Amino acid sequence: MTVKKTKIKKTTLLKINNIIDDPKWKKIKCKCKHGDIENSYPLIDCTHCKCNEQNKSIPSQTFTVKDKDGNDVTITEISLVNGKFDDVIGWNF
Repeated sequence: MTVKKTKIKKTTLLKINNIIDDPKWKKIKCKCKHGDIENSYPLIDCTHCKCNEQNKSIPSQTFTVKDKDGNDVTITEISLVNGKFDDVIGWNF
């Protein structure tokens, strides 16, 4: 019997700048009728659900990208770009 060795990647938490603790979008009432797929986000325009989805898209762990020379660079810190409802409209590193 052979045991297959697997490499375990050590991940660390990402440092996130410009994060807002109590964003404005959390105070906006949800317009969705949950349980009715035709009256739920993204089929209807619900600012609360849209902002919540954007907030969930923020990475939480470090990640690796290639620079212009093809070398691997580990990203340990990102800065958020916020919109008018304090929603996340982008991030950069």
